[in-house]
Amino acid sequence: ECDSLLASMSKDDGSNGGRWAALSAAMRAIYTSSATLYPCRRRARLRGRDQEIETIDQPHLVALATATPEAFFDALSEGQAVNGLLSRCMLLDAPGEERRSQRAQDLADVPADVLTPAAAWVAWSPGGNLNNEYPRPAVVPASEAAQQLLDHYREDCDRRDREATGTTAAVERAILARAPAMAEKLALLYGASAAAPPAPLPQIDTPAVEWGRDVAEYFLRR
Repeated sequence: ECDSLLASMSKDDGSNGGRWAALSAAMRAIYTSSATLYPCRRRARLRGRDQEIETIDQPHLVALATATPEAFFDALSEGQAVNGLLSRCMLLDAPGEERRSQRAQDLADVPADVLTPAAAWVAWSPGGNLNNEYPRPAVVPASEAAQQLLDHYREDCDRRDREATGTTAAVERAILARAPAMAEKLALLYGASAAAPPAPLPQIDTPAVEWGRDVAEYFLRR
C-alpha cells in the first residue's frame, strides 16, 4: 500500500532529518542514472573509515506498489508532480465503475505467452561473463515511420506545454516533459515482447509506437 509512503514524502518538512524527502530524491536520481553509474550511500556503520564507494552500473529500479485509487491520489502532493516523481511512474488504476472482484489465482496460472518471452529475456546474456556487472545495452532501432510518429508526439507535447495555463500549469508541464520518453520506452517494451531471443533483436514499428503513445496519454490524463 504505497499511499502511506507517498503521504510521508508529501508531509516531510525536514524535521525528522528529511528521511522521506531524501528517499524521493534518491528514487528520481536512480531513474535518471539509468545510462551511467549511480554511487551508493556510504554505509552508516563504516562512516569515518576508508571505504570504497560502491556503484551500480546502469541501475534499473522497478518498484511495483499498490493502493486504492482514492487513497493514492489523496496522498499525492503538487510537489511530487512538479519535482518529477509522478511523471516517472506508470499509474494503472481502475475507475470505480470498472472494478470487479476476482478469484485468487496461483502464480503458475500466468499465461505462457507472458512467461515465455520474459524468461527468454532473463536468460539473454550477449556480453560475456561480466555482463551482470557491466552490461552492454543493445540498440533497438525504430523504423522510419515509427520515428516520425515519435517525433510528432514529442512536438505535440511541446505544443501543449507552451499552451498550459492556470493553477495547474506547473503540474501539466512537469508531466508533459516526460510523456514522449515514456511513450518511447513503452514502444520498446512492446517490441521486446513481440520478438524475444533467440530471434533477431526487435525493431520498434508503427503498432508499437501507437500503443506506447496511447498508454502514455492514458497515464498523462490520469
